[in-house]
Amino acid sequence: NNELKGRPSMDNYPEVKLNENERNVLLKFALSKGYVVDSITYQYRLNSKKWRKLDTQNTLILNNLKTGENEVNIRAINGKDNVLANRKLHFSIYRPFYKSPLFIIASLIVVAFLIYFLGRYSVLKKYAKRLKEIDSIKSDLITNISHEFRTPLTLISGSVQNELNHDKLKDKERSNFEMIERNSDRLLSLVDQLLAISKVESGTAKLAVTQQKIIPFIGSITDGFSYLAEQKKLNYLVYLNNSKQEVWFDADIVEKIVVNLLSNAIKYTQENGSIICNAF
Repeated sequence: NNELKGRPSMDNYPEVKLNENERNVLLKFALSKGYVVDSITYQYRLNSKKWRKLDTQNTLILNNLKTGENEVNIRAINGKDNVLANRKLHFSIYRPFYKSPLFIIASLIVVAFLIYFLGRYSVLKKYAKRLKEIDSIKSDLITNISHEFRTPLTLISGSVQNELNHDKLKDKERSNFEMIERNSDRLLSLVDQLLAISKVESGTAKLAVTQQKIIPFIGSITDGFSYLAEQKKLNYLVYLNNSKQEVWFDADIVEKIVVNLLSNAIKYTQENGSIICNAF
């Protein structure tokens, strides 16, 4: 509470600035000239509203003043309703920043943006979940189809190996069966690659590193492309180092790399062109 007391005149304090928590004010006042006290009454008016008579003789209590500007008028009246004195006082109640219109508007804008982005996040989260479900379905489909391919290819490979075991095969027939075997094995390898893709997408793929001779391994892959190169009338040359050194590598990954390179070379090389494969 603020008490304006013991001051010679309210004219010396035309405006009083108060904080947010200083809304209750106690005013004490008196006439500067000598009058018969019993014949004097006091009235006050707050913010230009109706005049009100004071129950106490020279004390005014104002409770819960509004934020911003407040104007208080006090006047003294004698028994004949003549105004003996009239004083005006201004109280300025500080408005905290969080109650200002600008802060309120800014807060509403921030809340609106938060609601919008939370809504967008919820939609994106549902979309990501849906994509994950689709990926899972796709991986399962690839796995199932791959297993379906493996069965007939395995039967074909077994039948070809059975024919190759016959001693009475002619050289041309044996060459054709060997070609069928190589391509059957190649198809089985492609099926295994599809299964590997499924594992990569599900995050369960692991390196299968073994120690073996890499040059002969690459040579066995290049042999499988001789027939395709011959069909396209390409000059297919393979140069392999005679090194027998064993190294550590993932056979499946190396096979994918070599097959991809040779497949693209045969596909994009024009007829009667040349393909040279060097392995050192």
